[in-house]
Formats: sequence, C-alpha cells, structure tokens
Amino acid sequence: MKTLILLTLVLLVHIAQATTFNSNGTPSNIQALHDSVNCHDGDTITIPAGTFPWTTKVSITKGITIIGQTTVNSDTGACNDVSILQDNIVDAQLDTGFFHANIIGNKAYRITGLTFTAGSRSTNMFNGTIRVFGDSHNVRFDHLHFTGQLKQSNGIAIYSGIYGVADHIVVNQISGQNLQNRVFNGTSPYGDLEYSQPAGYGGANFFFFDDWYVDNSGHVFGAGGG
Repeated sequence: MKTLILLTLVLLVHIAQATTFNSNGTPSNIQALHDSVNCHDGDTITIPAGTFPWTTKVSITKGITIIGQTTVNSDTGACNDVSILQDNIVDAQLDTGFFHANIIGNKAYRITGLTFTAGSRSTNMFNGTIRVFGDSHNVRFDHLHFTGQLKQSNGIAIYSGIYGVADHIVVNQISGQNLQNRVFNGTSPYGDLEYSQPAGYGGANFFFFDDWYVDNSGHVFGAGGG
C-alpha cells in the first residue's frame, strides 16, 4: 500500500509540472521555447491564429505537443485554416521542412491543428514537411491540412524506429508527385534487423496512416498526397 501511494504521488507531481508555452508562431520563438531549460517532456507549445512565414525549420528533441488552432474534417475535406505555416524556407536548404525531430526513449511527441502551405520558395524540398527519427513508439500527427501547392516531395517522413500514427489529415491543391508520405523505418541503413523479425500483423509495431482525405485532382501527374 505504501508503494502504491508513493507511485501515485510521484505521478501526480509529474502531471502537475506539465507546462503550456504560448508561442508567437515564428520558428525562432518556438525553437527558443523548446530549447528553454523550463521546457520538459510532456509540455505543450501552442501556435496562435495567423499566417506565419517560416524561413527555417524547428528542431525537436523533447517529448512535447505542438498545437495550433486549425480544424479539419477528414470525412468531408473541409478545413478551417486558422494557424497557417507558410513555406518561405530558402531554396538552398533542400533537405529542410518545417519540423525535424529526433525522439529518443519512447517520449510522446505530437503535432496537431496546423495548416502547411506554399510560400515564396520555388523548388521542392526532399526530406519531409514533418520528419522524425528515433525510437519512440508514441508519435502522433493529427488534424493537419497540407495545401496550396506546397513544394514538398514528402509530407510526413518517418525514419529509424518510430511507431505511431498520422490521422485525420486533409491533403489538397498539391502538385503531382508531391506530398508523398514515406516510412524509412530501420535500425540500419538497409533494415536488416527488421527483415529478420516476424511481421507482427495485427500488432502496434507500425507507423499507421489513418483517416485521410486526399484530393488528387487538377494536375497532370498522379500521386499527389499519396
């Protein structure tokens, strides 16, 4: 009984320490909040209403939630684009999207409630609008809208040992071949260990793409949002 009470108190203290930080929507401010010694695993960074031109990525290493105010309906494709991130990332950074994460130790990482759209950049990025490396099995990207001829070859890109889900996503007004969603999972360059394991069908050891609305019309080449 004493052990149970102690564990309960420790859990309550941990929950009580979770903090919400309100950003101004710029990548520099979000990065500074993330890097602050006051930001810990389990905390939240909010992005307000508005359109925010981004010229650089945000690098994430903590198990946090990033939440905007955009809402999406993945049944109908209807979106209320409230928190909009605009891609003005300079052309020289060809491997750069909006969020790059390395989540180690099964921390919970989530991005939700954001709209991603094209800006001034003229060439395609290659390695993911959102990309995540690491070994966390607790990653979620949800209620997101990718739109406006966004020049990203890959939408959500999953690397190394990440498991989780991307759900309730709307993709429309995308150029052909863009916003492909890729899973490059593997603990070695060729995934030898993974190929040697049982398939695990019916289990949780996957990255799932669930409840998506993809409008793939209006361009010559297919696979937009595929």
